Amino acid sequence: MSSPHGRLCPRPAAGFCALPARSGDGTGRAALSAASARFLLHAPPKWATEGMKPTIHGLLGRIRPVMVVASCIGVVMAYLIGTFVTGPFHQASSSMGAMLACTSAVVVLQTPGLRESLRAGLLRVAGTALGALLAYAYLRLFAFSTLGMMLAVALLVVLSMLLGIPDNGRMATITLLAILLVSQRSHALPPGVNCLLRFVESALGVAVGVVLA
Repeated sequence: MSSPHGRLCPRPAAGFCALPARSGDGTGRAALSAASARFLLHAPPKWATEGMKPTIHGLLGRIRPVMVVASCIGVVMAYLIGTFVTGPFHQASSSMGAMLACTSAVVVLQTPGLRESLRAGLLRVAGTALGALLAYAYLRLFAFSTLGMMLAVALLVVLSMLLGIPDNGRMATITLLAILLVSQRSHALPPGVNCLLRFVESALGVAVGVVLA
């Protein structure tokens, strides 16, 4: 197709208007961009154009029953550990401990393969210990504050990156935050006991995840 200026232009797709674009005038280019955006917004999904319409069988095939059952068992086991193993030492923070143990188990269960789960679990335990130690140092030196929590998290993430801890120390960060938040609500709880309880809960949750992986 020839343009109004005598140049050859590609044939426009359906729904487009052929717009001249003169040098120094961005009107045609802007209109064409707007038309392209409208086409993309109303473009059919990939499966419709390639004959890949999803079926119920295909959707059900994505479900992994073993993973579902393992996650349920892992969460229950971790909850019981957090509630009844460490709970008697400080009942006020037992719900936080149960949450931490459950989170640790679920995160490890997302790692496919026993060998990878074991390796990632050990590294996460190391990261959890690092988070607990950093939280202990923070609580011994400073009172809880939002700014201090933010700086502690930033330092922990950087250390986790340097040490190669999985997910940039996701579990370590969760452990750190749990310790700091418990200390804010339970001022009478010694920092050492708080850090030790949260570390044990997280480590036991990781162990549950590795066993069920």
